[in-house]
Amino acid sequence: MVVLGGRRKRKWRVVLGLYLGSLTLSHLFCYLSSPPEPPLSWATFTDGDVEMSYRELGAPEKRTLLLLHGSPMASSSFDQLIADLGADYHLLVPDLPGFGYSQQSGGGVSIIDHAEVLASWLEERAISDVIVVGYSMGGGVALHLEELVRDRISGIVLLASIGVQEHELLGDYALNHMIHGAQLVTLRIAKWVLPHFGLLQYGVLNERYARNFYESDQRPLRDRLMSLNGPTLIIHGESDWQVPVRAAREHHRIVPQSELVSVDGAGHLILHSHAAEVGAAIRNFTASDMLSKRRSTASPERIALAEESPDPHRLDASIGSASLVAVALGLATLFSEDIACISGGLLAGKGVISFFTAVLGCYLGIFVGDLWLFWMGRTGSSWLQRLPGVARYWEKTLRFSENWVERNAPLVVISSRFIPGSRLPTYLALGMSGLPMKRFILWFAFAVLLWTPLLVGVSFWAGGYLLPIFEEKFLGLFFGSVAIVLCVFLLSRAVGLVVTWRGRKRLKGIWLRWTHWEFWPSWVIYSMLLPHLVSLMVRHRSMTLFALANPALPCGGFAYEPKQISLLALRKSGSVASFQIIQEAADMESFADEVFARSGRLVLKPDCGERGRGVSICDSLESARADYEARPDGMPSIAQEYVGGLEYGVFYYRFPNEKRGSILGVTHKDVVSVVGDGERTLEELILGDDRAVVMSDYFLDQYKSQRWDVIPAGEEFRLSQLGTHSRGAIFRNASHLSTSSLVKEIDRIAQTFDGFYFGRFDLKAPSSEALSSGDSLSVLELNGVTSEATHLYDPSHSLSKGLAILKDQWNIAFEIGSRLAEQGMTAPTIFDLIENVQKHRKAGRHEVGAVLAKKEVDRG
Repeated sequence: MVVLGGRRKRKWRVVLGLYLGSLTLSHLFCYLSSPPEPPLSWATFTDGDVEMSYRELGAPEKRTLLLLHGSPMASSSFDQLIADLGADYHLLVPDLPGFGYSQQSGGGVSIIDHAEVLASWLEERAISDVIVVGYSMGGGVALHLEELVRDRISGIVLLASIGVQEHELLGDYALNHMIHGAQLVTLRIAKWVLPHFGLLQYGVLNERYARNFYESDQRPLRDRLMSLNGPTLIIHGESDWQVPVRAAREHHRIVPQSELVSVDGAGHLILHSHAAEVGAAIRNFTASDMLSKRRSTASPERIALAEESPDPHRLDASIGSASLVAVALGLATLFSEDIACISGGLLAGKGVISFFTAVLGCYLGIFVGDLWLFWMGRTGSSWLQRLPGVARYWEKTLRFSENWVERNAPLVVISSRFIPGSRLPTYLALGMSGLPMKRFILWFAFAVLLWTPLLVGVSFWAGGYLLPIFEEKFLGLFFGSVAIVLCVFLLSRAVGLVVTWRGRKRLKGIWLRWTHWEFWPSWVIYSMLLPHLVSLMVRHRSMTLFALANPALPCGGFAYEPKQISLLALRKSGSVASFQIIQEAADMESFADEVFARSGRLVLKPDCGERGRGVSICDSLESARADYEARPDGMPSIAQEYVGGLEYGVFYYRFPNEKRGSILGVTHKDVVSVVGDGERTLEELILGDDRAVVMSDYFLDQYKSQRWDVIPAGEEFRLSQLGTHSRGAIFRNASHLSTSSLVKEIDRIAQTFDGFYFGRFDLKAPSSEALSSGDSLSVLELNGVTSEATHLYDPSHSLSKGLAILKDQWNIAFEIGSRLAEQGMTAPTIFDLIENVQKHRKAGRHEVGAVLAKKEVDRG
C-alpha cells in the first residue's frame, strides 16, 4: 500500500495491522471453536452424515404435535407456544439440520432435504397420528413431509407459512433465486474477510441459512397444497409483510377443507407477539370436528373455487403495494439510475410489476435526485469548493459555463441525461452557478421523461423476450439475468455516447485504440511473439539466455533496472545530462540550485520506473521541493537537468569481442499538440484532433483545470510533455538518421559502460542534423534487455512489420547471451528472473506513490 506522508502511512499501517490481526484471531477462533452442544435433556437422531437434535416434551399418550421452525430461526422460536401448549400435548420440537443445535450436520438444507430427514425420523420412531405445525419456512417442510409420510400425518397447521411461489418476495423464481444467490455469495465472502469471531458461523445469519433459501424451490408447493386431503388450519397475521396475508388467502382458496384464522395486528413474528392467539387456534383445531374434514367433504362452492385458475399476481396489485414498489425503485435510483431502470424493466417484463409502475418509480426517483444535486450545488457550494482540487477546477469551469449555460440551459440538461458520467458534475455545476432553479426544473422533468421510458422499455422487452432464451439455452437463471442487466446497461452507455458530438468523438477514440495495434496492451503483442520466443529458447537450450546480454545490469535489465547504475557508469562519457541521485531533501536542493541557475528547469523521476510514471518537470525550487517531499520514502529518486531539443530513442547492440556496435533503429519521439482557433475549448480541440482523441481520457485528466479554456487563435498547446507513448508521444521511425557518425558516437558512449551490450538510449539532440552527425547528444537514461526498439510503433508500420522488428531484437539478445555463455559466463536462472520481477513490483509501488505525489502537488 502506497500512501503520501509518514503520519498517514503510519495510520494506515496501524489500521491494516489491526484488521489483519483481528481477522487472523477470528479465523483461529472459528477453527478451534465448535457449535453449541444441546442440553442433556435433548435427544439426537442420526441419518447418515446428518445429525438432528430435538426436544420431546409431554406425555406420549397425548395428541402429538410436531413443531417445525422457520429460517433463520431455530426451535427456540416456539418457546412461548411450548409454554402455552406443553401441558396438553405431546410435543416434538426439532432443530432442523443446519440450525440451532443441529448446525454440525452435513447434507443439504433445502425444505425437501429437511422433509426427508423428518420422514426417516418418524418412521424410525414409529410415530403416527401427528399434527405438523409449520412456521414460515417450516410450512414448506410440512407440505413435503405430508407427501412423504401421508399415513402418519393427521393434520397440518400452516403458521405464517410460505407456499405458492407467486406470493414470495418478487413472485418469480428466477428473480428470487438471483436475490438468494447474491445473499449467499455475500455471506460466504463476509465469512472470510470480516473478523466475525463465529457470528457468521454459528449466529442466526449464517451460510446455512442462506443456503436454505437458495436451495429451496417453492414452485412445487402449489401442487402440494392442491393435493392436501387431510384437515388443514392456516394461521396468518394481517400485518405480515414478509409472507403477505394474500398468500394465506390463496392457500385457503386452493385447500377447500382448510380453515383460515387471520390475526389482526400480527406480523411475521406472530409466535412472539400473539402466542396466546396461536395456541388458542391450535387447541380449537384439535378439539373440534375440523380433524375429520377432508377435501371430499368440502362444500361444492369451495371445491369449485379451488379449481379456478389463479389470478395473475403482481407486486403492485394494489395501490398501496404499487406505491411501495415505486418508492423502492425510486430509492434504488439514488445508487444507480441506470441499474434501477433496467431492474424495473426486467420486473415488468417478467410480469412481476406493471410497466407504468416501473416507469413511475424510476421517473420520480431520478427527478428528485436531479433536484437534490442542484440543491447540493446551490447550498453546499462553499464546502464543495474547499474539497481538494475543486476550487481551481471550479473557477475554470464556471468561467466558461456561467454565460454559456445560461444561454443553452435546455441543451445542457437534456444532453447530460444521455452522456455517461456527466449528470453529477453538470447538476452540481448548475447549482453552484447561482442561476435560478425555476429556469431548469421543467427541463429536468422533460429530460427524465425522455430517458426513463426509453431505458425501462428496452429492459421490459429484454425481460419478456430475451431472458427466457438466455435462461433455457445459454446461461441459466442467475447468469442469464445478470447478462441481460449487463447488456442493457452497456447499451444505455453506448446510446448516451452516440447521440452527442463528444460521445461520438470518444467512441472514435475507443475505436482507433482497438484498431491501431500500436495502442494494444503489451501482453497482446507478446502473446503473438510467444511462439518465436519459445523457438529461440529451444534453439539455444535455455529459457533465460537473453538475460545474460548485459552482465553489468541485474538480469541484463530484465524488469528491474535502477537508472542510477547505468547513469553512473555512463557519466564518464561526458554525454549524460547532469543528474544527481537523491536520498534526502538536502541533496535535491543543492543540485536544484545549480540547475535553476543554469537552465531553469529540473526533472524529478523515480530511480526505478517505466512509462513516464512519477516523472515531474519542475520550473522552480519550490515546486521541486514540494514534489520531492510528497514522494514516498524508501526508494531513491533521480534529479536531472532538463535538456531542450528533440527527443530520440536509439536502440544499440554490440556482439562480444567485436569492436564496433550497430544501431537496430532510431525513434523520433514526437509531441502531440493542438492549435487554438479562438472559438473552441481545449476539450473540443482534443476531441477534434485525430491523434489526440485516441488519448483523450489521459489528456483530459491531465489538463482538467484547463479543459474549458478557449485557446487563442494560432496558439499551439502542447499536450504530451514526456517522450513516452503511454503519455501521448508519437513514435516515428527515424532510422534514416542512423549514420556512421551516429553509430561511432553511440558506440563511444556505450563502451564506457563495461558489461553493456544491448539496449535503448533515450537522449536529446538539438536537431535531427545534430543527431545524424552524433553532435551534442545528451543521454537521459539507458534501458536494458526488456526495452524495445520503439520505432516499431511508428503509425505507418503494420503489425507484421512491428513483430518482425521485435523478432530481430530478441534474436540479437539471445545471440549476445549465447556468445557470452561461450566465454564462460552463466545465465541467470528462472528464479533470478522471478526475484527481479518481485523487486520490480516493489519498486512499482513506490513509482505509483510518486504518481500520487505528483497529483497532490498539482492539486496544491
